[in-house]
Amino acid sequence: MLGKLKMADKQKYSAQETIQAKLLFFPEGTRGNGDKLLPFKKGCFHVAVESQAFIQPVVISKYHFLKSKAKIFNRGQNIIKILPEVSCAGLSKDDIPALMERVQKMMQREYEQLSEESLSINNISEVH
Repeated sequence: MLGKLKMADKQKYSAQETIQAKLLFFPEGTRGNGDKLLPFKKGCFHVAVESQAFIQPVVISKYHFLKSKAKIFNRGQNIIKILPEVSCAGLSKDDIPALMERVQKMMQREYEQLSEESLSINNISEVH
């Protein structure tokens, strides 16, 4: 059984090198509407570290035009920014907590800036 698992791992890594597949994850697990990103889930970081892949952070500004409690989704615009990729080369599963913290801090800073900018784009003077 152990031999089959090792062979499966070799095939997985070979396939990744050959196809250079891209995976898309939402590390929060769901959409939040607060001023802070929700806590990240570990699963996507395990995949990135196991495959020694790059993490490509993408940040979307806050939905200022969405009033969740009233269930109203008005017209509005978001800003989407692609941040520099983060390499997982040489990292192990022991590095995952620090990697998660680093990526979340980077994304949180950008989220705050983009969300502030989106207020003016949507002609909103204050958040409801």
